[in-house]
Amino acid sequence: LVQVHQAKLRGFAARYLDDSNDVYDIVQDAFVDAYRHLDRFDLSRQFGPWLRAICKNRILNLFRSRRVRRDVNLTIIDDALADQVQSEEAVDENFVDRLVAMRHCIQKLPDSQKELIELRYNVRVSVKDLAETMNVSAAALSMQLMRMRHSIKRCMQLRLSLKPSEETEP
Repeated sequence: LVQVHQAKLRGFAARYLDDSNDVYDIVQDAFVDAYRHLDRFDLSRQFGPWLRAICKNRILNLFRSRRVRRDVNLTIIDDALADQVQSEEAVDENFVDRLVAMRHCIQKLPDSQKELIELRYNVRVSVKDLAETMNVSAAALSMQLMRMRHSIKRCMQLRLSLKPSEETEP
């Protein structure tokens, strides 16, 4: 199982971790966790997604333990650009401007909100799991995420409405 899943799991972890030592450690720990909890694995399901979930939880624990505040907007922007290019749609002339505006607006958020964006939209932690971790209801967290999205959207609209010579700090 290790030989079959190791390379993909390292790639998965490397997407979120900058340090190759962290990648190797997280992947190794994920395999150890999987081995220890094989009795919990549902044989009617695929092993890979279960293993990735274990790895994702290990990454989240690492972020929490180090209070990592990654540059979330770069990863989100890179993913958005890659998605558009992979879909073979022409990158419209405003697409990059919108991504740059989004980067700027996300950077202006408090660290706690940037971390929440990282966990929800990049690491793809479910609202339910995040809510449990934060000791809030899923409904309250959903509302907080909605308000953050609206705030980012307003910031982007303001930023995109300015001409390049007018850009200061919207």
